[in-house]
Amino acid sequence: MQFADLTPLNAAARANQTVRGRVFGGNLTVLQTMLGTALERKPPQILFLEDIGERGYRIDRMLQHFAQAGALRRLKALVFGAFVGGQEPDGRNLVVPVLERFARSQPYPVLLGVSAGHGEYQRPLFFNTAAELRCGRAAELSVEVVPRSG
Repeated sequence: MQFADLTPLNAAARANQTVRGRVFGGNLTVLQTMLGTALERKPPQILFLEDIGERGYRIDRMLQHFAQAGALRRLKALVFGAFVGGQEPDGRNLVVPVLERFARSQPYPVLLGVSAGHGEYQRPLFFNTAAELRCGRAAELSVEVVPRSG
């Protein structure tokens, strides 16, 4: 399965490189609440995050918590899916600027635009599967449809 037309958010994502690893992730709020508990997952190589109904300042706080807790230390890449329903009281949506600012501080590729999660297009993204992330102008995430055993 391929997710094309991803938007690179930092210099590492704009560089022509390929990142290979296993993909895992999900809803940012849910994953953040599992930090420091028995339910916390080992850091994946490629992390996918999405959310619904969270304003920019809350997304920023959760991403900072992930970083400060060391949960992002071993990542090879971070890909963001849909973040919907996070409008400020005045109607603006500050989520994308928050994601862009966070991405600039990370040493690994960070990209936006995986059409999975709670957005208009809810394509399946199979976790714990081998994935290949091609960075650069034609950024694309390719994920195995059926996970390999082992």
